[in-house]
This record gives sequence, structure tokens and C-alpha cells, in this order.
Amino acid sequence: MENIITKSKNICELAGELNKKVIYLNGKGALHHCSPSAGGWGISRVACLVPEIEIIFVIPMGCGRHGSIAAFANGTINRITYVLVEEVDLVSGDHLRYVEEAIETIINERSPKGVIVFSTCMDDLLGSDYESIERYLENKYNLPIRHGKMNPILSESKKAPAVMIQKTIYEFWSEVENRENAINVLGPFAAFHESCEIVELMNKSGFKISHVSQSDSFDEYMSMEYARLNMIVSPRASIAAKHLKKKNNQPFISVYQGFSELEIENIYVQLQNFFGDELGIDAEAEHYRRKYHTKCDEMRNQFSGCRVAVGSTLNARPFELARFLAEIGFDVQYVLSSVAPPFDHVHIEWLSKNSPNTEVLPNLNPELAFLSDSMAEVDYVFGVDALNFFKTKYLVEIPLDLQLYGYGGAIELMNRIQDAELFVGTVAQKVYSANLVV
Repeated sequence: MENIITKSKNICELAGELNKKVIYLNGKGALHHCSPSAGGWGISRVACLVPEIEIIFVIPMGCGRHGSIAAFANGTINRITYVLVEEVDLVSGDHLRYVEEAIETIINERSPKGVIVFSTCMDDLLGSDYESIERYLENKYNLPIRHGKMNPILSESKKAPAVMIQKTIYEFWSEVENRENAINVLGPFAAFHESCEIVELMNKSGFKISHVSQSDSFDEYMSMEYARLNMIVSPRASIAAKHLKKKNNQPFISVYQGFSELEIENIYVQLQNFFGDELGIDAEAEHYRRKYHTKCDEMRNQFSGCRVAVGSTLNARPFELARFLAEIGFDVQYVLSSVAPPFDHVHIEWLSKNSPNTEVLPNLNPELAFLSDSMAEVDYVFGVDALNFFKTKYLVEIPLDLQLYGYGGAIELMNRIQDAELFVGTVAQKVYSANLVV
């Protein structure tokens, strides 16, 4: 316990450092493992959300080996081609000729509706010109070809791979004149869970909500470019949405996933502000608000004082989730996170006033690997990474392909907490089953 405390920062101390900028909790010198699988949602699998296209990775042997194992695990290997390059190819520039040959071979043999070519950090350092190859082959085959980057060196920058892949998968869209009563969901890896009431309410108002994973064909995916609005549900899609606004004149609103009433109400406010009199979902939502409040009261009666550690390997924002858990009665003792982004500062400030004993751990600091002999004990752990540092009775997971949203999503999470079973097994088993290591 003492060792963990010395590596942590009290939430009040962190709140005093907020300055409207991103705060990197691990420090710039933190060395950590960068898994190619990323909880089952690495770059290649995200790209494969676009139907009927082929993926080409221009990659050295080591990266190709790890990436291909991840692709085997998630079933996307048949849509991915690897162009393995060596040092002599890079020095001579011959690898670009191999890329051109690979694209032509894929087009002639598989007849895809589009192609995405991914380069890695080595091409960023060299300044390789992929765009000229793509323009030449696009004109030759009348087929859309796009370029993406998989550069883990930028993992904690504004242009991290997880951010830029969101921009890449929507690069096939173009500006259209006639918009439809449709809304695109940007950022998540899956469509909204069936518990989300917003889909139902928007459908009643004549609006269709779509996520790329729901497209069965390339043409259906392309129809999303006609939507009147893009909803940024995860911060990782912010650059993508801004790019679509500038390039295609497609507007967006930022309505991040959250479980606290503050975040959920923001969804309704922004939708109503954008559509104005066309929309009348606020009154319809009152039924779900009452259900949410009733469930929150039930949770306070059942879990008041239960000790919690909130990790970061889950489909939630650690500080926002910590706030929500504190609101429904949990004693939030620890939060693991790599950054404190500006959009979560309001939750950090709330925690500093309402849960002042919460400690914040930098989740990627390699020194934490030596704390296993001094594990603190809590009642509930949220996220597999927190299992490394805390003994627990119950583990609650929110996997990346479970997109809880709205009041219904928060109620679903509370139901899952109530239904959580005693944790059995080892940390290693959970880490591997969650595809955090390949």
C-alpha cells in the first residue's frame, strides 16, 4: 500500500494543476509496451470496419508478425496483405515500387471497392511519397485508394494511431448536396447497445442513427456521407469530424459517452440545439430520466461505501466513470489513467470536492510493475489493467465492442455491476483473454 501511494497523486493535487491543457500523467520519459492488438481493436481491425475494401500494410518483419497474429485472432487476416520491407529496400526506395505492385495485384485479383495502404513510422521518418502512387493508380483503375499511418511513436500525441485511423476510414466520403435525415456515430468501434434510448427517440422523430459497423456493403457505407450530422461519441474521432467538416461541409457535435447525468443531458441539449424545432425528444426522454434516477437510488442503497479502483482498459473515460461511481455511492479509492484531457477536467474538479481521498495512478509508468507485492484491496475493479495493482472481489469490464450510451446505457452498466460475479482466475488469464497482449 505504501509503495502504491508514493507513485500516485491525490485528486486534489491534480485538480490544482489543471490549466485547460492535456496533462500527461506518465511523464514524457515513461517507457511502456505498445500492443499491436489494443484490446482486440488494433489499426487493421478498425480499418476492416469499412466493408468490401482491402488493407495493405507496408511494414518491417517484426511489426508484420505481431499485426498478423492479431489479425488471425480477430478474423480479419483474409482482407489484409503485408508488404514486408528490409533496410536495403528503404534506403533505395524500392519498397515504394513493391507497394505499387501490391496494390495492382490486389485490385486485379480481388476486385475490392477500395484500398487503404498503411505505412509505419519508418516511412514517416523517410518522408515517403505514397500520395503520388495512389493518385496514379486511382486514375488508372478508377478506384478509391487511401493512405493511412500506423505510427506508435505518436501514441501520446494529438495524432496518435487510434485517432488518425478514425480519420482514415472516412476518407472515402466526399461532399454531397442533398443531406438526409440521418446521423453518423463517430469514434466507437461498435454501434450503440440495444439499451440506448436515443436511437429509439431519434427514430420516432424521423432520424436514422448509423455506425460504420452496421454497413453490410461499401455502397451502404458510402451512403453515410449524406447524413446531416456527425456525433463525436469518443474523443478519438475529433480530428476525423473536424476534417469531414472542412472537406465535406458535414457538421458535427461533441457528445462523448458518459454515465453521469451531466454528460447524458449534454447529449440531449446538443441534439436539440442543432435540430431545433424539428426535434422533440426532451419530453420523451423524461421516462428514461426517471428510470435512471430510480436505479441510481437503488445503487446507493446497495453499494454505499464499497471500495473501487477504476482502470483505463475499458470503454469509458476513467475520470468520468469515477465520478459516476462516486455519485451512486461507491468509495472511489484509485483511478488509473495516462492523461487528464481538458474535457475531463470538470470531472476531476468534481472528484476533488466530493471524493478528496481518491488517488490517481499513472497507468503506463513502468515502475508500477514492481508493486505487485504491495497490492491494495478493493471491493470492485473496473478494467483489466487495474487487476495488476489491486486485489479485488469483483471485476467489471466494459469492453471496447460494448458501446453503452445515454440513460439506457448507464442503467445497463448498473445492472452489470449488480450482476458481477466473484473474480476467479489469474491476472494473466484475463489479460490474454482481453487481447491486451499478442
